[in-house]
Amino acid sequence: MFKKLTTGKLLVALLALGLVYFGLQFFGNKKRSSSFREVLVDIDTAKSTKVVITKSGEELKLLKEEGDWLVELDNGKKVEALNSSVIRSLESLNTIKPGRVAAKKEEKWKDYSVDSSGTRIQVFEDEKKALDIVLGRFGVKGQRQFYTFVRLWEDDEVYTSDNFMGASFSTESGNYRDKTLVKAVKDSIQQIDFVYPNDSSFNLVKSESGTWILDGEEPADSAQIATFLNGLRVLNGQSFKDEEISTSVDFEIKIYQTGKDIISVDGYENNGEITVNSSLNEKSFFVADQNLKEKLFKGKRYFLEGGS
Repeated sequence: MFKKLTTGKLLVALLALGLVYFGLQFFGNKKRSSSFREVLVDIDTAKSTKVVITKSGEELKLLKEEGDWLVELDNGKKVEALNSSVIRSLESLNTIKPGRVAAKKEEKWKDYSVDSSGTRIQVFEDEKKALDIVLGRFGVKGQRQFYTFVRLWEDDEVYTSDNFMGASFSTESGNYRDKTLVKAVKDSIQQIDFVYPNDSSFNLVKSESGTWILDGEEPADSAQIATFLNGLRVLNGQSFKDEEISTSVDFEIKIYQTGKDIISVDGYENNGEITVNSSLNEKSFFVADQNLKEKLFKGKRYFLEGGS
């Protein structure tokens, strides 16, 4: 009798535990499932037509027109954007995955920089808003992992997103534009013409033996040539000049490569400021800073032995 009673109690206890377990599964997690978002970002980059980036009171608009991305400048002018740069930024947003919930109340937003101090990203598909998210500060865990705090604009919850770097989004228009001036294959360069004012022009020609000859007369310094050519492999402008250039070309450098079009870099001088433009990026003009001047506009003496 005692054994039967004990067995019965055990069965009841097991049944009760089972009910508790299933109750927790189906009812206990209801609050989490209703507030925790399994997906934060799911945008179709091919359908995206506008991106608005806002940070610290500054706003940048990227607009897609006739299949190409444009940057809207502060004066309302639209200029070409680098399509690959915009698409890469949009694709990176899709890598945002919710990790843990860091906060659930608005008063905590400031702690994670997901308030007005964060970077707000709005993505549109025509007139439909496909995404509205705030990217906050980032943190690190361990030696190789990092995360960024994020919040959907309409939500209170703040999430961590592992291995996503929100700091890559900027309201600086130049970050989404083509900065190319020169991109050349060093070994394919055969001749360089320096067209300068006041009879200071000269050229460099590579002989069949590989020696560079200055103005067809004397060998150029090999070390100086190597340094200069290395700088032509990838040479970018930094500061865009979007105002109209009113002066004529004052300097010109022509780079001849085997089997490729001539690369021409034009320089315009106005009140001591030099603006440059390249045949590889015809619609973009750049203010030549000191670094660019030193890399590009060399004098004849530089290529002589011991020159500078």
